Parts: sequence; structure tokens; C-alpha cells
Amino acid sequence: MTVEAISQESKGYSVERQFLYADYTPLCDNRNLIEMVKDFVALTGKLIRLHIDNEKLASTLKTAESLRHDVMLALNQIRTNTASAIDWFHTNHPDALVTKLHTSSTALLNDTSKTISSLLDNTEAGFDEQHRKYKEDIMTRINDNHSAAATLMQSWLSTDYKNFPSLMLSSTFTELNVIIESADLKAYAVYRDTFINRRGRSVARNKEKNSMSLNYLFRIDASEIEFWHGVRKLSEFGLKELMLPIGMKAPISQKLRKAFSFGSRKNNDVVKEPEFVKADDYYLLSSRLDGEKTLFIQLVPDLTKPDSERIEITYDVSNFLSLHSQHTDSNTPEATRPTINYKSRKNDKWLETTDLLRIEEITQASDKSKIWFLGTAILEKLGILQNVNIVTSMGKLQLLKANDNDIVLFDAPTKVNFPLLFELLSLVASSFTPLIKSLKEKTPVSGELILREEVEKGQRKEYTVRLDDLKSQLPVTHYCGRSVLDILQL
Repeated sequence: MTVEAISQESKGYSVERQFLYADYTPLCDNRNLIEMVKDFVALTGKLIRLHIDNEKLASTLKTAESLRHDVMLALNQIRTNTASAIDWFHTNHPDALVTKLHTSSTALLNDTSKTISSLLDNTEAGFDEQHRKYKEDIMTRINDNHSAAATLMQSWLSTDYKNFPSLMLSSTFTELNVIIESADLKAYAVYRDTFINRRGRSVARNKEKNSMSLNYLFRIDASEIEFWHGVRKLSEFGLKELMLPIGMKAPISQKLRKAFSFGSRKNNDVVKEPEFVKADDYYLLSSRLDGEKTLFIQLVPDLTKPDSERIEITYDVSNFLSLHSQHTDSNTPEATRPTINYKSRKNDKWLETTDLLRIEEITQASDKSKIWFLGTAILEKLGILQNVNIVTSMGKLQLLKANDNDIVLFDAPTKVNFPLLFELLSLVASSFTPLIKSLKEKTPVSGELILREEVEKGQRKEYTVRLDDLKSQLPVTHYCGRSVLDILQL
């Protein structure tokens, strides 16, 4: 997805403004770069501070463990010293214990030993309880910081279309998946899966400097989304009398004729004809939109038995409009036609017929206009889920990886790999570097970045940020803060 594409699409975010440099020359990236840089620096600063706080808490936890160890040693030493003192008294004063004071002296020593032991046991139990609560409190604060970091990344990634530098945005590829999961046959699960630098790069190359593959996945709650809040039949997409091919079959009359006929094998050959099913009451089991290029859908007659029978159709969306206008043209190139596969399961074996529209008899007998209309109708409804506000308001981050390594583990509790996250932020900063350089070169005031916006009636707004204000948000005592400062050349 490119910046230009975003500006042209009406999916909840449309760029109608014109941004200019301080010298009034237009930006090639028609977005508010000042706000983008400010948001990125603020995000980085907050994440660094969460990590610093966690390091301090981890150090405190380590000190607390050391203190507990020392206290336990001291208590055990008191026990040992008390026992040694009593043994020493018995050894060095045996005469006192054989006198008439023997009974009372022995009782006194025993009571003293028990009192000291009880006191030590109570002290140890009390200290252990306090240490446990203190440790739990520290761990809670550490886990809260991890959750806060994940929430910050979720918020930033959910508006990637306006936060990513154009260099990142141009290499972004997004899949939109809608599927009925087996756990709930009454609703769709919606996933927005985004990749950066996924294609055309080897694993080895991804490890090179300034190269990182990124993958993040949002799960969108569709329970309150128009149209997608419940499962849908094809008739609900505005289709009637939709006949879809599932293969070739022999007519019953020919089967009967063959069964009762005699003669040469050649004369008994069965001539097959296209077989179709009426799909109006078929359910949309799943749909996947790969970027703006390919639409893949799965249809089933029975949601409770999705593996017994299934029709799969793949459309080339990049040529959708031109193909739709040509669907009645018999000379339409084969490569532009949808691909229809039919799968069925009999006797625990999958039977599959692929690319049915390549069969001339099926192509001639098919109503291609309705097949195309099916694709356009589903694509239109998927447009509801492509509204950028949907992800922000109803999306929850489920996965965040860099170079196939987890940046965030969404277990209980959430765990953030801060070193890998900071590596990602440094690479994002490198994408901002040329933008900041251009802003600095075209800003006449030293130590500032200035951007102008043309508004109605020839008026302009001005956006300004001081470089010192940006610097103050990045702790220079932290390695990531120093790295991002150096990369951004603030």
C-alpha cells in the first residue's frame, strides 16, 4: 500500500489537504510529517522509560532476594548459636544439673530454647510473607509495564497508514481474512494481517543492516459491525439463481443406456456434461483479500460439515473492473478468468476438481456475469472492514514479530522483547531520517522544523516543533535513546 493509494481511497481516511515545506515547496508525501515525527519520538521515549523502569524494578527484586537470603542466614545462625550455647552449658556445668535444681534448671533451658525457636519461626514466617507480597507487587508493576508497552505499539500500528514513513508504507502488504471458526458457527472472525519486507528477501538478507521483516496481526471484533455481525448466505450478497460448476457428469439417460446396451466399447462411451449446483443458500465460509490483488473465497452448503463439500473461487482483483466489463466476451484471456475448484469428501477421501472454468463445456454453460458479480459483491462488503477506523476502535493486536521472532508474546502475562523492539524502532527511525533532513534544510529557523498546510480560501496553517523538545523525550542514558537521536540527527 502506497501513500498515494491511501490518498485516493475512500475507506475512512482521505487526504484532501496540501502540505508544504517552510519554503512553500510541496511535499512528495502529502501528510503531516511534523505530527508523524512527534508521535514516533513520543512513542519511543515512552517505551524506553517503561524499559528503564522495568530494569530498576528487576534490580530491586534482585536486591530483595539477596536481603531475604541474608535474613534467613542470620535467623539460622541464631538457631545454631542458641543450640550451641545450651550444649555448651550442659557440657561445662554438669554439676548444676545433678543438684536439687536439676529439674527447674532443665525446664528453664528447655523453655528458653522453645521460646527462642518460636520467636525465630514467627520472624521467619512474617518476613517470608512480607517478602512474597513485596515480590508480587514488583512483578505486577513489571507486567503492567509490559502490557503498557504492548498497548502503545497496538495504538501506533493500528494507524499505520498515517504513522509509517513513506519508505515503510510502500513495502507494506496486508491480508484481510474473514472466517467462520469452528468454535462459533454463528459469527465471523476477522483478521488484518500486515507484512513489511515479506517478499523478495531471503532470511540471510533480512539479517543485514537496515533490513528487517515485520509482521503484525489484528483481530477485529465483528459483533457490532454492519453486515458482518453474523454468518451470511450468498443470497444476502444480492445474488439469485447463482449456478456454480462442480465438475462434469454423465446424464442419467446415458448411464441407463450404457447399462443395458451391448456392442463395441466405442459405442458405449458416455458423453459427460457440465454439472452445476444452485449456490444461493451456500454459506460464505471464509474470504481472504491479499492486498488489492487477489480475492479468495470458500463456500459450503452446510456449516456443520465444512469438510464434506466445498467450492473455492479465486479472483484477480487487480483487473476486476476491466474484467467485469468484458465478462460476456468469449475472447477474454484465460489468465483473467476466476479459478473455481470443487472439493468433496467421500469414504474419508478428498476428491478435488480444479480450475473448472478451463473446461470448455463448463465455460460455455456458465453464467460468467453472475460469477463476477459474486466476487464484486463480496469485495464491496469487505470494504466495510477496510475502513481504517475499524482497526483503531475494534481491533486488538494478536501478533507482532520481527524477522520471525516475537516482539510481543500475548500470553498471560503479556511479555515484550524490549531489545528486539528497540532494534525495530531504530530501523523505523532510519526511514524518518531523509524526511527530517529535508525539513531541516527547508526550515529557515535554526533548531526548528516547520511545515505549512494549505487550507480553504488560500489560507495556511503552520506546524512547528523545536528540536530540543524532541531530544528531551529521548533519554540519552539509554542505548536506544542515543541510537534514535543519532539516526534522526536531531
